[in-house]
Amino acid sequence: MCECLAEDTIVCEGLTRTDLCARPARGICRACGDPHVTMFDGKRHHFQGPCRYTFAKDCGDSSDFTVEVQHVPVPHRPVVSVVREVYVIAHRYEIGIHQGNDVTVNGGLYSVPFSLAMDKIEVRYSGIWVHVRLVEYCVDIFYNGRHCVKVTVTPYYWGRMCGLCGNYNSDMTDDFMMSDLMTIAPNWNDFGHSWLVEDEDDEKCGGGGGGPGPCPPDLLAAVSADDICGLISDPNGPFAACHAAVKPRDFYNDCVFDMCAQNGDIVGLCENLEAYADACKDADVAITWRTPTLCPLPCPPNSHYNPCASPCPATCQDPDAPNNPCITVCVECCECDPGYVMSGLHCVPLEECGCTDPDTGRYYELGETWVEDGKRCICRENNTIICKGCSFDIVFILDRSSSIGPYGMYIAQKYIAHIIKCLYGLDVDVGYIVFDCISKWLISLGLYNVDTTALIPEIKAAEFTGGESRAGHAIYHMMCTANYRNGIPSAAVVLTDGIAYKEYPSNLYEIQSDAARAMGIELYAVAVGRDPLFNFNGLANIAGGSDRVFDRYSCCALAIRLMEDLCVACDVSSDLFFVLDGSGSVGPDNFETVKQFVVDVVSAFTISLTDTRVGVVQYSDFNTLACNLGDHPDEASFVTAINTMQYQGGGTATGDAMEYARVKLQAVWRPAPTPRIMIVLTDGKSGDDVVAAAQALAADGVTVYAIGVANFDTAELLEITNGNQDRVIELKDYTALTASINSIIRALCKGTI
Repeated sequence: MCECLAEDTIVCEGLTRTDLCARPARGICRACGDPHVTMFDGKRHHFQGPCRYTFAKDCGDSSDFTVEVQHVPVPHRPVVSVVREVYVIAHRYEIGIHQGNDVTVNGGLYSVPFSLAMDKIEVRYSGIWVHVRLVEYCVDIFYNGRHCVKVTVTPYYWGRMCGLCGNYNSDMTDDFMMSDLMTIAPNWNDFGHSWLVEDEDDEKCGGGGGGPGPCPPDLLAAVSADDICGLISDPNGPFAACHAAVKPRDFYNDCVFDMCAQNGDIVGLCENLEAYADACKDADVAITWRTPTLCPLPCPPNSHYNPCASPCPATCQDPDAPNNPCITVCVECCECDPGYVMSGLHCVPLEECGCTDPDTGRYYELGETWVEDGKRCICRENNTIICKGCSFDIVFILDRSSSIGPYGMYIAQKYIAHIIKCLYGLDVDVGYIVFDCISKWLISLGLYNVDTTALIPEIKAAEFTGGESRAGHAIYHMMCTANYRNGIPSAAVVLTDGIAYKEYPSNLYEIQSDAARAMGIELYAVAVGRDPLFNFNGLANIAGGSDRVFDRYSCCALAIRLMEDLCVACDVSSDLFFVLDGSGSVGPDNFETVKQFVVDVVSAFTISLTDTRVGVVQYSDFNTLACNLGDHPDEASFVTAINTMQYQGGGTATGDAMEYARVKLQAVWRPAPTPRIMIVLTDGKSGDDVVAAAQALAADGVTVYAIGVANFDTAELLEITNGNQDRVIELKDYTALTASINSIIRALCKGTI
């Protein structure tokens, strides 16, 4: 680093990367609003491209990091864009910061704060921002989850940077250096488009035009007023103290542009006031500007707004953080109320904190779901992590009609790819249908699972066709031809705008959606296409409820919902006892199916001496206790016992078997509130009475389910459950028993609560 002194004397000193990190000098690049970019060298541009671009990259001989931004067109004003996602690529990780401040690592959702790469990457909240710090490189990336991204670097990267932020060499004349690192673009559109990331579609991402056009005079006058955008430049206004440090003119012009593009929407004003206040903060001028009527910051439960809170709040991982050494600069944020600490984005009492994985140190919020080692895991009370196998089949049904448009389809394909990444590691088979006026399988179920390398490229390879949108026909086509696996939960995700083809009855997709649900297929919808055209009522009809309709920028929310709905698991401790018909009418082959049914049901529970305990009796005209409650301390030993159980044959005495089990269980049932569950599975009418045994079990506090297969007696099944029809399950054959496993598990889980 060199410094010019008096009498033309230049003094230079060699500084290491560590030395530069310790000094305050920083290059800063930010993009806020629709989006207005201030480059490292101070030059500004307003590139409005609608895709994913390199924002700031180390283009030195050995690149340390890359920051990419995902632009999306703004609803009702698609000629302008906003930064909706930010991706930081370093140390072989990709950290994604998404709308609403959700954070992903290599596609999987993470709770903040956390660290990676042996603490070389730190991710935490800093006020309203998510802050990614590349510790070794002294590089900081911030995104507020809505509209503003900022990158700061030390002078070590002087002359090494490239991307939409420019090259950081104190020379504005070459800031529009294109991605070939040789050509200087004549305008910001050519410059911005050259930084499209490698796997984006050049044709669909063309554009980034000149903005929304002239602002109507009346609107221009309104948004320029002293109490609107004029707040930024008013010499007597809330930002006056910053004018000397950060010139307000550019921010005022940005505000006017955005509010004109948004037809005067107050959101544009608040975004620009936030951007100017943050620039002032970077210049060491703190501004308190929000009021109860001017852009108040909405705070979640158990928190309150503080314009100058500690940047090191108490968290579940570190409740004493405020008492530890911390940087002195305060931050604007929603601060937890006294008695509460941060758990992810939420403020909770300490007793409602989540789980910390003892092996990885990673924190999970209470109730959070994630994928680990091919299993769906969930955080429960008392720092308990429960992981269970998760299998389901899913078909993505993508609209490629004219109403969606080529860009709408392109974004939808990227969304599907993101959901697939959120499910990596699970036993999930994927199918893919595209439709316009006709429907076509591009990937049949059974060919690929979520981990198949070729899956995402083939998802993205589907071409836009145009034509009418016949979503109902696509759902019908899926029902008739999808090869869902037996005994595995089935789902379909319809990606469309909810607009029905005009020559079809308006309720066609409602009829087909209801029919699919009747077949046991769970349906979900994702709004894709042109925002002003979305028919959310139609999407809710397809999905079966508005809570099953998702936004195409909703990160892993759909994947989490799929796991919650389809990865059937019972996390409540219970005592579970099976009474299995092994009479002559069952037969040895069907009895093997019954044994596998028991194994599959038990796999949904956590088996131990303190969680769920399982027992089994086989009956015909005599009874055989295979194992009692508490005999097996884990699932593996129980499965071994079931697999060695021999089919016995003989007559059918269901009542005697129920009474036999009742007597055997009286001394081993756990007291309330542990649920006592009995499942009686039979395929024929009993030769004895079941009423007395059923009543005695009820008196002992036992909830009895009756599963009748093939030649059952409906009245007898009802007697077994003491007249409770909700606990009667009737199946036509043993194949149906296998196919109904998940619905039976759900019924049992409901009975344990």
